[in-house]
Amino acid sequence: MNIIKKLTICAVYLLIFCLWLAPKVSAQTSLEIKKADKLFSGFWIDRKTSRQLLIGVEKDGYVIINDWTGKMQDRGSADAYKANIKGEKLIMPPEFEHHAPYAEILILNKKLIYLTKFKDVTGKEVVTRQSFVKRN
Repeated sequence: MNIIKKLTICAVYLLIFCLWLAPKVSAQTSLEIKKADKLFSGFWIDRKTSRQLLIGVEKDGYVIINDWTGKMQDRGSADAYKANIKGEKLIMPPEFEHHAPYAEILILNKKLIYLTKFKDVTGKEVVTRQSFVKRN
């Protein structure tokens, strides 16, 4: 076998190996986006703390979350987050620059459950849970 054939075969095997190792990325299907839109879109409120969320699902599969505490007129001072759809959850990876912890949002018994996970100053993992109901 000549050298060109050997190099070609090696290159093909290397390409297959690299593709096999590459992370598996799956784009959101339109069905998943529609399902997330139906589950999560709208105004949500935690009446105990007056914390409110306005959640909107974009056509590209990203979810925008506006988060504020107070009256509805105070939305101009809301924090905005971007989440990804993963199954029947919204996932927000940690944002180290802005000190935002990892968060998951899911629906359980018609309530929106907002979970955050972070490590405290001692290194112990802490999980917080806050429940919201949909505003009509």
